[in-house]
Amino acid sequence: MEKTMSAKKVLTVLKKYALVIAAFAIIAGAAGAAYTYLFMTPVYEARAQILVNQEPEEDAAPGTGLEANLAYINTYNVIITSAPILEQVIEEASLTQSVEELQEQITVAGENESQVASITAEDTDAKTAVAIANTTALVFEREVPNIMSVDNVSVLAPAKASETEEPVSPQPLFNIALALLIGAMIGIGFAFVREYLDRSIKEEEDIENGLGLSVLGTISFISDQARGQPEEVIELEDVTRPEASKQKTS
Repeated sequence: MEKTMSAKKVLTVLKKYALVIAAFAIIAGAAGAAYTYLFMTPVYEARAQILVNQEPEEDAAPGTGLEANLAYINTYNVIITSAPILEQVIEEASLTQSVEELQEQITVAGENESQVASITAEDTDAKTAVAIANTTALVFEREVPNIMSVDNVSVLAPAKASETEEPVSPQPLFNIALALLIGAMIGIGFAFVREYLDRSIKEEEDIENGLGLSVLGTISFISDQARGQPEEVIELEDVTRPEASKQKTS
């Protein structure tokens, strides 16, 4: 019974403060939209793919070549973002950022345990993101034979400008939805705090819970109209009339 009453109380509070909760949500959503569109810088993403393909030896066991290529990919992930490679990328792509900053913009990952690896670059300019991804792939393909004495890397698919037209972040709909949710939660919290601090008696159970007294009965208000009696009409005398002034002085 207590749980039922508690649930009823929760629903009552939510219904009572529905407009306040909605106001908090709308204000937070508007603030989230304004921040997203006015203050957050769009970030674009470009991706180039490289293929690692090592010719297996004649006496090698089946599957050895694939395993070797996968091992090469793990090694290449480290080499691609190393300073010697990125310094050449910065020079050839005419970039202004440092090696450390460029390392934060590039991500290398193998694709589903295949012989393909993706070089993903992010930048606030779409064309720059494409240039970083493609230049990194080309420099790496050119420098691999000098670094590891192997020639098993080729550019499979360069990044394209047409694939970077839409920014990957920020995500306006997600940000606005998150702001609405946070605003609603703040509104709900405000409603329950306000209700908790309100010590006025509104229902019978407020007396029982607050004072520890049992309610023996209630007195309901019945208007004259409900009882079928005409309402008492009180006429106010106009003191500005001469007759009223005479009666008042006599």
